Amino acid sequence: MMLERILNNLVSNAIRYTNTGTVFIGCRKRGVKIRIEVRDSGIGIAKDKLGEIFEEFYQAGNPERDRTKGLGLGLAIVERLCNLLDYKVDVHSAPGKGSVFAIEVPCIEKDELHKTTTLSTKNYLSDIQGMYVLVIDDEDMIRKGMAAILEDWECSFLLADSADTAISKLKQNDFRPDIIISDYRLRENKTGAQAIVQIHDYLQKEIPAIIITGDTAPNRLQEAQKSGYQLLHKPVKPAKLRSLMSFLREQNTS
Repeated sequence: MMLERILNNLVSNAIRYTNTGTVFIGCRKRGVKIRIEVRDSGIGIAKDKLGEIFEEFYQAGNPERDRTKGLGLGLAIVERLCNLLDYKVDVHSAPGKGSVFAIEVPCIEKDELHKTTTLSTKNYLSDIQGMYVLVIDDEDMIRKGMAAILEDWECSFLLADSADTAISKLKQNDFRPDIIISDYRLRENKTGAQAIVQIHDYLQKEIPAIIITGDTAPNRLQEAQKSGYQLLHKPVKPAKLRSLMSFLREQNTS
């Protein structure tokens, strides 16, 4: 998922700075690694600016800080995720001649891949219809979006902006969730992991849980991963969320 986020940002960046010409994405095997390159014929970057492009809010060709051109976080996120995954980012560029961004990722042989099949290589398609889902997120628009998705999937759901609100609503309703979906960062410096533990304590049992995060800071991601709950990164594709919910339901009933 983090590799997908890295490539999405590199490709988006290449398209943004290529008014005419091409953007090319390719990969080749190099020993035990795969080198993935994103090449563009865009405006390019001066040699003395290559050290600045990974800084937050830096944008080439946008000195007026026009926010319609984005926030300048794309490459900062790329660098953070690459550091977390221990990937090296290579950049070659020149003004008017385009840019090449490349990363090298570990490669596993085909027979080894079958031995290590994970959620990312398998689609769990068992029906999630009728699941009781508790959603905790302090942003109203996110809760409304989740409600629309869950309603379409014919799930029952309860929405809350915090663990305390969730428990209050659980007390008022005959609702026992099959799964908890929580944003990682909540108000008052609370985390989704803490909210999930609080719900478990109230229910006096542990149920499957998913944490959704938009954080890219390595220490934040490590905190979320250490919680032991399933982790999804924003923006979350509905198909990926549904697959994970289906997987957790299957695991919990097996």
